Amino acid sequence: MAEIVDGEVRLMTPDASLDRARALFRKYVPAGSSIADEVIGERRAENALDNHDNKVQR
Repeated sequence: MAEIVDGEVRLMTPDASLDRARALFRKYVPAGSSIADEVIGERRAENALDNHDNKVQR
């Protein structure tokens, strides 16, 4: 990744870029929570609703 800061070009490795992104997101995620688990739970709930709606339409 490359960025310009105060007229300077700064280069970061992919690992450093990923670490930086994780640090930014960490500010908004409560300690002990798992976004992946939340997304999986939401997808399962959506699938359950879709399956129910499909059965009702038959």
